[in-house]
Amino acid sequence: MTPSPGCKLWPSQGDAGTAAAAALDSLPPEMLADVISRLPIRETVHTSALSHVSRRCWESVPYLTFCWPRRTPPGAISTALRRYSGLVRKFTNLYIGEEEEEEAPFRYSDRWLLLLAGKGVQSLFLAF
Repeated sequence: MTPSPGCKLWPSQGDAGTAAAAALDSLPPEMLADVISRLPIRETVHTSALSHVSRRCWESVPYLTFCWPRRTPPGAISTALRRYSGLVRKFTNLYIGEEEEEEAPFRYSDRWLLLLAGKGVQSLFLAF
């Protein structure tokens, strides 16, 4: 899978990260996809804020590692998995969700497993 043709990062006017966005914009699409695939998942998704054009760029890189930090909302994980169209190299969750919602990860885990099965997950680690 190659990144979508419009997967270029164009800086928006007035963007505080214009220099960073311009640097990323200068990369060939294959190299940009490689850079994005090496970022932690939160930063990967945050690349969508660099510009309107890059909004969905992360969704089409060939492979990503999904390692979620503690207290990540389970719904955010589900949304990211549904939106991402590539292969999942690794999926890790470490006691996600809020302490008040101890059962939340269990309610979502069956959905995650179904989504991951279709994305060729290579490594899976779940901690509840």
